[in-house]
Amino acid sequence: MKNKILSTISAALILASCANFYTQQPTENIALIELGMNSKQVLDIMGVPEKTEFNDYRRVLHYCSTGYNIDKFAKIILVSGKVITAKNYTLTTKDVNEDTGDCSDFIKSETLMTSPEL
Repeated sequence: MKNKILSTISAALILASCANFYTQQPTENIALIELGMNSKQVLDIMGVPEKTEFNDYRRVLHYCSTGYNIDKFAKIILVSGKVITAKNYTLTTKDVNEDTGDCSDFIKSETLMTSPEL
């Protein structure tokens, strides 16, 4: 009986430690992001992005959280240092041709505009 309990606890600890190998960011915090916030406010809420894209006019901050068969993503777009949009999306293994791995491998890049027009 004691060995069974120890085996169960060991298995749970091993599985929990495996989750630490994958990106886990607070994508749900996007609900706290408001139009017009500056980049410091966004970073205070969301933390360091997994991926950043930028040009002279826009900055796109990408966040993700790896799950089992479904990954969660948050994308925040800033123009002139202020939030103009924030979006969530999810991807399942079906969406990525049954590929698996860290969510950072599946971040959807943003097409950056080449002028300040929105």
